[in-house]
Amino acid sequence: MELRDYLRIARRRWALIVGTVAVFAILASAYTAQVVPQYASDSTVFVSTTPGTSAEAYQGDLFSQQRVTSYADLMNGLKLAGRVVKDLHLDLTPAQLSSKISANAVPNTVLLDITVTDPSPTQAQLINQAVVNQLQKMVAQIETPPGKRTPLLKATVVDSPRLPSSPVSPKPVRNIGLALVLGLLIGFGIAVLREVLDTTVKDPRALHGLEDVPLLAGLALDSDVHKHPLISGLPPHAARSEAFRVLRTNLQFLDVDSTSKVFVVTSSVPGEGKSTTATNIAIALANAGKSVLLVDGDLRRPQVATMLGLENAVGLTTLLVGDVDLDDALQVHSQSGLRVLTSGAVPPNPAELLQTQAMHDLLANLRARFDIVIMDATPLLPVTDAALLSSLADGALVVVRHSRTTKEQLTGAIDRLGQVDAAVLGLILNMVPRKRGLGGEGYGYGYGYGYAPEEVPKARRRHARRAAATPVEESTADGDLGEHTEVDSLTGAPLSEEGASGLPPSVIDEESNADISAGDDVRDEGSEEPDSDEDSGASASEDSPSPANSPRVSRRHARASFDVLEHEDAADDGSEPDEETAETQESPEAPATSEDSAPTSSTDPGSARRRKRDRKGRRQARRAQTLRQAQGPESEALRQAQGSDAQGPDAQGSEDEEAEGEDTVGYWWRAGG
Repeated sequence: MELRDYLRIARRRWALIVGTVAVFAILASAYTAQVVPQYASDSTVFVSTTPGTSAEAYQGDLFSQQRVTSYADLMNGLKLAGRVVKDLHLDLTPAQLSSKISANAVPNTVLLDITVTDPSPTQAQLINQAVVNQLQKMVAQIETPPGKRTPLLKATVVDSPRLPSSPVSPKPVRNIGLALVLGLLIGFGIAVLREVLDTTVKDPRALHGLEDVPLLAGLALDSDVHKHPLISGLPPHAARSEAFRVLRTNLQFLDVDSTSKVFVVTSSVPGEGKSTTATNIAIALANAGKSVLLVDGDLRRPQVATMLGLENAVGLTTLLVGDVDLDDALQVHSQSGLRVLTSGAVPPNPAELLQTQAMHDLLANLRARFDIVIMDATPLLPVTDAALLSSLADGALVVVRHSRTTKEQLTGAIDRLGQVDAAVLGLILNMVPRKRGLGGEGYGYGYGYGYAPEEVPKARRRHARRAAATPVEESTADGDLGEHTEVDSLTGAPLSEEGASGLPPSVIDEESNADISAGDDVRDEGSEEPDSDEDSGASASEDSPSPANSPRVSRRHARASFDVLEHEDAADDGSEPDEETAETQESPEAPATSEDSAPTSSTDPGSARRRKRDRKGRRQARRAQTLRQAQGPESEALRQAQGSDAQGPDAQGSEDEEAEGEDTVGYWWRAGG
């Protein structure tokens, strides 16, 4: 195995590795929590001789080093421990106390380190002090020659026993760290072992002998498949529906020259989802406009009639024995329009019945009447029915369940088809985990990915209708045109100059100037300058086109706006219109007789300069009006009022606009809204 194989195993078996690490960490934490804390008291003893000369000092030093090692071993003896127990009146045996005492001779020195551990720090210090005292007495007793009073060696305490402040065990960080490392190694080892011993199929293309068999599709594991097994009951953009569309497309390239095709859908063993797959394949082909027939050829455990809710009393078996005609045996699934031939009554001899001449004649008749025939057959390994049907059909589609079907089972099923000279048209990998896919990697729509339209929130859609039905208002002082703020018709938020129209920037940049100039040309050619205010009003109401049909409104702008709002309306089937929109819809044909609809005229000599100064603002207002026009009849009265209100002053200023050569839009902001 290469490094990438180990990485693939770690990515696939990550749950096992993490679980093993977690178990070891929990065990280490539990052990650490249950262990009684131990405190250690340390002391140091210096063993020396009493030399007379320098030569004697050197020899005495060598002699002391040899003795220190011996005394380190005597520290664990029962004799010294017994003396300490007797001295301190401890409730311990010499053996128990000896296990708490440790001594270490420092190499190349005459120093002896003594350590005593105990759950009580005070008790550890007392025991250590008693051990040092008994060691001094033992050295003096052992090193004194017979008949003399002065010992050759003496033990001097250079570091008195200290009172420990913190326990020396347990060590949580060390214990948990070692547990994590150990758990990681053991978990990875178990993962590699399981991978080596795992013989289930995860990628049929990696099996020896199946390199030339195409993998037609991978169907993702869906937890709702038992409640909703058919794709006809799923949303059109569901991941499972898309997976069967991919499979449908691949099936169309099998045996391209044949005008009529008969496919047998089977599997190696039961429980791999062959019946559900066959039914959904037939539904997907029928939705594409093909003439499709689904035949339940599983005469032992038929499932098609139950899934589709059809009658199973009359079907393939009654047709083969000659009790009914083909037209009488066919049924139609009302939800999908798929024509189905159920299995009928379960016969005692299914294999013999499928080998009759009546079965050959039936398949020939079905080929002549239908473009594609999908047959659901029994598994290949338990019985021979599927192999017989595959030899009569164009070939077999073998369904393989991910991480369930073994390599030996799949290889045996393919060999069973080869024994009857049946073609293996392709493999369908079923129940693939969404986050895994083939070989541990994701793969297309069939592996958990979707591409459904985004659902627009209802609050946003209601706000869009309200904003589209409400005209833009502005306030002025002393009759002058004031500053105004454009509002997005979709969200109601203030817009900048670049995005005030609410349309895509590419559409605005490419079309705005052309649409405005085209609108002005049509208006100038189709209307004349009014001589008075009254003529202006008449021109606005009679000669000028309505805003909905005006050439000034860009058709592409209106279409883009209508597509956006139509999608939002379609997604909100049951939402109630707001009060303002409802009032507008109740009287869509109301004449513009309100105060806002009265024609106005402007004799202000600075009107042309104001139009020039606010030309961009009026252009943005026209684009916002285009969005409102795309809403349809719900704001028609408001648009008519705005249209009649806009023509009066616009007609008066047309000559000034032509003289200045500016592409105005013919829309005037009336002071006071």
